Formats: sequence, C-alpha cells, structure tokens
Amino acid sequence: MRWRALATVGVMAAIAVSAIGCAGEDATVPSETMELPTPPPSEMPEVLDLEAMSDEELLAEARRSYQGFFDDIEEMREAGGSDYTSLTEWTQPEFASAYNESMNSALPDGYSVYGSQEILGMELTNDEFLGGEEVLVNVCVSNNSIQIFDASGKDTTKENPNSTATGEVQFQLSDDKTRLLIWSERDSHEGLEALCD
Repeated sequence: MRWRALATVGVMAAIAVSAIGCAGEDATVPSETMELPTPPPSEMPEVLDLEAMSDEELLAEARRSYQGFFDDIEEMREAGGSDYTSLTEWTQPEFASAYNESMNSALPDGYSVYGSQEILGMELTNDEFLGGEEVLVNVCVSNNSIQIFDASGKDTTKENPNSTATGEVQFQLSDDKTRLLIWSERDSHEGLEALCD
C-alpha cells in the first residue's frame, strides 16, 4: 500500500515538474539507458508455517496475538467504545461476537470498563487434535488494571490484589497466514496456578 501511495505521489510530482518545464523550455528526450527506481522490499508480513516453527516461536506468536487483542481492547475503551465485534485484527469474527455478548451481559446498563487484562504466563498445551493451523495455550492473566465505573462515574472496582484468571486459548492461523487469531477461550483452574507466579 505504501509503494502504491509513493507511486501516486511520484506521478503527481512528474506532472508538476513537466508542467513547470513546459514554460519556454525545449522538451528533452529521456535517455534510453535511464534507470528506473528500485521498488522497496515487500512490506508483506512473513507467512507463518506453524508446523515448522519451534515451541518458543509458536508461544511468541500466541503471546503477540493475545497481547494485540488486549491492546485493542484498552485502546477502544479509552476512546469510549464498547463494541467488541470491531476487534477482529487478532480474533476470528465469531470470537469477537461472543466476547461482545459476554461483556455486554456481564455489565449493568450505563457501566463502563477501562484498562485490560495483562498476561502473566503462557504455555503450549500438548493436545493432539491440533493440526498445522491451530495452536492451543494455557494462560494466566491479571485483572488488576481493569477499572469499572457505574453510570454516575463512581469507581465500583472491587479491590483484590490477587485478581487472576486462568484458562485455555485456542488460536487459528489467519487466512493470509501472517498471524494467529483467537478462536476460543475457556476458563480452567486445573493445575494452571504456576503460570500466575
């Protein structure tokens, strides 16, 4: 996209320069050996090959996706938004829709939420059903940076210094194979406490 914008700017500049050059000057014939500019390297993100990636690389991609989702939530909330269905850069649309439903049913009318969860720990699971386009992780998140306000603007956040949640998050490879998208998440408390340390 940037290359297309630069090409457009280049054409516009060429038209402007040729118009200025027409004012009383003889037109010059370009040299046959004139070199064209080299296009910049592709700005396309790297395609992910999940089967060829190491566990560390898979975990890093899962963390990047989950953190990207949390960053988008925080940005949306800071702007006063509450439509989680719009957050599809890091999620499958079905997940964003279910998340939106869950958040809207959990909060009374007029309440607003600020902040987002923070990833404390994450590990790959060893489930065998996952193929070359899916990744499943166990995760622990902190809820300490989330604030909830009622319709009058009063902070109704419950004080809990150890407010954490654990669960499983399933990711699927995006259609363009450049990132992992959150497909599902579910709470789970069995043996995941160590991720919160």
